Parts: sequence; structure tokens; C-alpha cells
Amino acid sequence: MTRKRFPIVNTAAVASFAYTPPDPAYNAARILIKPNLASRPEAPTVVSPLVLGSVLRGLRRAAPMARLVIVEGGAEDRDIEALFQEYGIESLLDQEMRLGNITQMVMFEYILASGDHLTAPEAVQDYDCVISVAALDSASPTSPSLHNIVGFLPWTLYLMREALISDAGLHKVSEAFGPHIDGAVVEVAGRVVWGPDLAEVDAAALKLIMAGG
Repeated sequence: MTRKRFPIVNTAAVASFAYTPPDPAYNAARILIKPNLASRPEAPTVVSPLVLGSVLRGLRRAAPMARLVIVEGGAEDRDIEALFQEYGIESLLDQEMRLGNITQMVMFEYILASGDHLTAPEAVQDYDCVISVAALDSASPTSPSLHNIVGFLPWTLYLMREALISDAGLHKVSEAFGPHIDGAVVEVAGRVVWGPDLAEVDAAALKLIMAGG
């Protein structure tokens, strides 16, 4: 059966948001989800459990047998297990969903064209599908998905992230991780924007902010 094709960017009110995953999610064996739950200078706005829950349900419909792993890295002053508990993330999980601490994952060296490298979880390039779930508000009109995936860099190795949130640093993050991100979701101004292309989703979310929602 041919699956219905959806626009590159979708939008809905938070209350009616029903996630339609990108193609790689369908019948995937392993799916990695990176929500922005830990407020950091480069990504200060956190996603709500309501939106994350809808994303997880949509992924489960697409891949009934998949192992879904929700990961966050936070910062040196935040305990990730306590963070998951604070937001009630465990209540969103089914038996084949797991929570993960980025700093405790198996690492991989992502080599850039310049010869530089970034160290991040091997799962980013190894899983069948990778989804970014971010949020944006008027106080931080940036590229939320791109800033969210900066969080794949373990703070234990990248304690000072200022260089990585400059234009040059974000280009490195995009080069390293961008090809492995299969879908982006952004909560913004009471709405949700999502699609398979990280840059297109971020641009649409920013337009909503500029238009006042």
C-alpha cells in the first residue's frame, strides 16, 4: 500500500497536533529522539511533554516494533535522570521505549571536510531514524532544531560551547549531524511545525515568531 505523501513542512495547533513521521521512521528497528528538555544558553526554550508525547505516539504508529530511545545531555549542573522525572517523561513511554543520558553513550568521531572532528554518540549515525524535537519563543529567535542538536555533544567533553554556537560552530554541527537527522519538530507560539528537513522546519518556525504566532 502506498503511503500518503505529506508536505515538506506541516503545522498544527499544539492541542490538535498528531505527528506524521518521516519515511525512515516507518518499520524502523531503532529510532533516536533528541528533545530539548534542558534549558541551555544555545537552546533556552524547552519542549512540552504534550508535544513530545505526540511525537512518540506518531513514531510508534509508524514503527510498532521499534526500540525508541529518548536522549538528553543537559549541562554540568543538571541531573538527567532528575530532569526526565521532573517533566514526567517516563509516563510517556511504552515497554519498548527507553531514556538515555548522552554523556553515558558510546561515542563516535564525526570527521568534517576540514579535517576537524566532533565527538558525539555513535547512535546519531547508527540508528535507522533520528528526530529532533525543539522549541522556540520570541526571546530566542534562532534555529531551534540546529541548536537542539548541539546537545548531542556531551558537556563532559564540550563544557564551553560558545565556539560551537557561533555561525562557524553551527556549520560544523550541521555538517557532522545534519545528514543523519531524518525529521525535525518545533513547538512555537502555541503551534507545532514539523517535517523531514531541519532547515525548512526552522525557517517556518521563525516565520511564525516573526508573524506573532
